[in-house]
Amino acid sequence: MISANDLDADGFPDACELVSEQDRRNFRRWFVSIAQSQIHKPDPAWRKDDRDCAGFIRFAYREALKRHDSEWLRNRPFLVDVAIPDVGKYNYPAMPFVQSRIFRTGQGRFSTVDLSDTTFMVTATASKLRSFNTEFVGKTIDHEQPGDLLFYYNPGDVNMPQHSMIYIGDWHRPPSMQDFVIYHTGPRDHDAGILKRVRLLDLSNHPDERWHPIAENPYFLGFFRWKILE
Repeated sequence: MISANDLDADGFPDACELVSEQDRRNFRRWFVSIAQSQIHKPDPAWRKDDRDCAGFIRFAYREALKRHDSEWLRNRPFLVDVAIPDVGKYNYPAMPFVQSRIFRTGQGRFSTVDLSDTTFMVTATASKLRSFNTEFVGKTIDHEQPGDLLFYYNPGDVNMPQHSMIYIGDWHRPPSMQDFVIYHTGPRDHDAGILKRVRLLDLSNHPDERWHPIAENPYFLGFFRWKILE
């Protein structure tokens, strides 16, 4: 019988956490590969009404946790990397306890009572992804790993009060401002928005200082890591 313990009090049952380094790395590799492939051709499974910064991250997260069998791969010819083993501990939509409702939406230690209300949902805003599904890593590039996330405070935008990005990184060297991030700009008026892949260094030189990924920028909330990897 699987235990419902949440010994680290992060809001997720310990059974959801990927404890082996192999599973963690495989998840990261799928997450980054799926995210980058959307630049070439958006996956039809990524609903058009879910195409914003948080929707992009949620989509890649769900797909990375799936079993990537021949049928799944056949419909995705633009993947950056396909020679990746699946996560072995479990596969979406059969995440322990939460099943397909994989995003936490509120504070607190995990309890099975959470499964009978809206504490876990199939979706979550950028703010809730940051607050309840990830852990703060820092505001400098020193300890980032591919698949970590960046969040920004985005005041004045009622539709996207927080903005999110995926850190792509480089598997073969330490993190650097030369590394890329990828993100969806979000819809604006009649513009559906687009995906962008840019270097952290280029973001640091953005004419609008709000988007500089540096510790001195109060709008940059920092780098974050999925709780299932902690």
